[in-house]
Amino acid sequence: MSSNISESLKPGDQLEITVEKIAPRGFGIARVEGRVIFIPMAAPLDRLLVKVTEIKSGLCFAEIDSVIEASPFRVAPHCRYYNVCGGCDFQHLDYPAQLQSKLEIMIDCLKRIAKLDALPEIEVVPSPEKFNYRRRAQVHFRQIDSSFGFYKRNSREIVDIDYCPVASKELNSAFNELRRILTSEESKFRSKNFDKSRSILSGGQNVSGNKTFSINRDLSEGGIGDSTEQTIEPQEIIAERLSPPDKVENFSADKPINYMVAAESENEFSFFADRPKNKKAKLLSTKLGEFEILYSAEVFFQANKYLTETLVERATQSLSGDIAIDIYSGVGTFSIPLTRTFRKIFAVEENAASARLARMNAKRNKLENFVAINATAKDFILNFKQCEVDAVILDPPRSGIENVVIEKVIQMHPRQISYVSCEPSSLARDIGKLINAGYDITHFTILDMFPQTHHLESVVRLALKW
Repeated sequence: MSSNISESLKPGDQLEITVEKIAPRGFGIARVEGRVIFIPMAAPLDRLLVKVTEIKSGLCFAEIDSVIEASPFRVAPHCRYYNVCGGCDFQHLDYPAQLQSKLEIMIDCLKRIAKLDALPEIEVVPSPEKFNYRRRAQVHFRQIDSSFGFYKRNSREIVDIDYCPVASKELNSAFNELRRILTSEESKFRSKNFDKSRSILSGGQNVSGNKTFSINRDLSEGGIGDSTEQTIEPQEIIAERLSPPDKVENFSADKPINYMVAAESENEFSFFADRPKNKKAKLLSTKLGEFEILYSAEVFFQANKYLTETLVERATQSLSGDIAIDIYSGVGTFSIPLTRTFRKIFAVEENAASARLARMNAKRNKLENFVAINATAKDFILNFKQCEVDAVILDPPRSGIENVVIEKVIQMHPRQISYVSCEPSSLARDIGKLINAGYDITHFTILDMFPQTHHLESVVRLALKW
């Protein structure tokens, strides 16, 4: 098939196609003489004129030249940067079509990867808000031209934005404040003198309106100095000589700096730059039921502020017993609530900052049956002293669970497993392994944590058959 495609199609060729459905990664699928064409930004039932852009490993990719006949599911995008910005890829679909496409993406993965003959009933939970739902996001800033925003689709070029419709009002305010700081005259001075100095901002704004930042200073000896936290006005942020030129890391004014930004209110937000690494980011507080949870821009936390509690509820409801293990636990989003229904909870997290916050959250909520462990999933599982475990909660990165980890989890024979995933393909792979090991799916939920994009969050609850 690969050779046939290569011989008959080449980049630049134009095709008239009708889109059948949306595939994993959000591509529209069409077929031309039995050949599958993948088209981004397409809608089911679109009739399109497309141009072939790439043929790779037997797959043909194309871009839309023109819409011959628009799908009934196609709508005008809400964002003026759409089709250029790489952040969203579903704004051209009406919301019911977005949800249906995500369900079909999941079903495709369960059939094709997990090899499930009998599909479970899948609950789809829409987001209460379709726009202005994100409380955290990454933005990029390049000093040489003061460009600030998101990357273009399929590019590392920055789309300079002044407003993001999927970011919350509070997060947009944080973006504007960060841009103002970074494009101030003092920051421009810094960018011109980066061969001799650097000062990286983290932190955010406190409730009094003052801006608090941590400044990470490199000592002249080349070591890392103590992080000092000050309350300072943006105009007072000036360049400091931090180390001799031969001690400065590879750092270029034309290479973007990535900032993670999080916001809980217009007066409370947090920044964190990826290079050089900050020592601190301002802590934010949110409520999960009866619990207060601390997080910051430095660590992972669920982005959709309207669905996080529902996600936690679907992942933890009816779980109970003596001992539970939360692997990839973050700041304790799932394990903190489970302290009410288990005698002891072990929360395992590789990221040191997240594990530290998990301990702080346990202390803040006066929990004595919570143990936070800073270790990789693999290191923990290989050194875990075997004992009877009633439940395991798994919330891995997009790549899913390492083979050795899932094998050891299966050997524990926990009665209950709750698997939280943001990637349908790795979820399907791992669920297939658990089913083959003797587990049944009892509940399957898709939560639309990311409206206007093809991304989705899933919670799969499994029970041991014997």
